[in-house]
Amino acid sequence: RQMASAALIAVAALGYSSTDLTSLISQCVRPTSYLCSPSDKRRIERACAELELSSERPAWPRDLMRLDGKWRLLFSSTLAGPTPPEGLFDALPDPPESVLAALESAPFAPRAVRQDVDVMRRRVVNVVTLSPWPSGMVGSMLTGVGGPFGDLIAELQSAQVTLELDHSFTAEGDGFSGRRQAAAGSTITLTLEEVRRALDGDNISPDQGKVASLFPLNSRFQLPVQLRPLAAGEFVTTFCDSTLRISRGVPRFPSAPAELRVFAREVQEDQWGSWQEEEDAKTQASTSTAAEVQSEEPAANDPYESYFDEMPD
Repeated sequence: RQMASAALIAVAALGYSSTDLTSLISQCVRPTSYLCSPSDKRRIERACAELELSSERPAWPRDLMRLDGKWRLLFSSTLAGPTPPEGLFDALPDPPESVLAALESAPFAPRAVRQDVDVMRRRVVNVVTLSPWPSGMVGSMLTGVGGPFGDLIAELQSAQVTLELDHSFTAEGDGFSGRRQAAAGSTITLTLEEVRRALDGDNISPDQGKVASLFPLNSRFQLPVQLRPLAAGEFVTTFCDSTLRISRGVPRFPSAPAELRVFAREVQEDQWGSWQEEEDAKTQASTSTAAEVQSEEPAANDPYESYFDEMPD
């Protein structure tokens, strides 16, 4: 415990900012995947710890509008690769380039992840892009196969699978699981309700071709209500500014590791010139909504109607 405290103090002295963290991640994480070496992974984790120590943690529902928008995943401690045991960390060398390249070329390895948060509708959609066919040396070896199977491979090589994991969510203090408060905590509870899948690519045609004849190009599946509690999860937002967000998953079991994620905000430049302009516009809209709610009786069947009422501390 003393060693951990000393490490955090040393990290705080580095003086990382959100810009520094973004730059560090771009240097450490491979450009076509989320993999990085164990030593680089530890550098990123330390930089995240610095930001969390030096900044005030957001609190819901007061700061909930900060989450609204589209967020691109920059780093995930789970997708970055395994971490050696603490006692062997310094003794083991980083894996060679060939190992990282092999892991990177594996089929169904995530190529891109985006998180779309709609606060007003209480929805979180995780958009995951996967490659259904291996790249690199393995993919090249299979390219030479001829016949109908070769045609299928040619179509799959340029294909990508997009999964949309659509969740509802609740936030601490919003009154859904207890007393409503203005600044209760930083935990979001997600419940997976629907999964949507799309398969597309440069060589895939919906009217002809091997892939279209074997697999549906689009599908969707709604989880039964009885199973949705099994697909629920929680994450804590430990840092959030105008461009960057850090979250940590809440493990289901005490011994399980908590996933660390770092997201960068995607600004819709055609609508707002900056993230601050977007936040100001939404704050103004929220204020107007609050004034209307105070002068009217809220509908009994709409829990969101009085969301922006004055809330006790």
